[in-house]
Amino acid sequence: MRTRQTVIDQAVGLLGSRFALQDSDLSAGPVQRPAGINLVTSYSGRIITGLQLRTSAERESADMGAAGNPPLALRKCIELGMRPNQAGRHINYLEMYEPDILADDMQPVLTYATSLFKAN
Repeated sequence: MRTRQTVIDQAVGLLGSRFALQDSDLSAGPVQRPAGINLVTSYSGRIITGLQLRTSAERESADMGAAGNPPLALRKCIELGMRPNQAGRHINYLEMYEPDILADDMQPVLTYATSLFKAN
């Protein structure tokens, strides 16, 4: 953790608000790794921050938080990733997998996600 913090501090010192920090393991499923998510979101509002889903909710809904219900799994992941930090700010972007973007049953969830980005 100390090494991560040193790298982040140096990058922010060099690049300022142009520096982007991302964690690539977002899941609302049974195995969560919140340390990276919490680190990234703690910087929201100060630098560019983003999260990437661990895998496709369309293909791996159980791993993503709602076995057999991909739209719910995606929504749970989005809500987890979009939680505001202590300053009330949320991430700048959220990376998803192509099957989640293309699936017809995911379109209302994606519209919901878009509304969250517009709100802040």
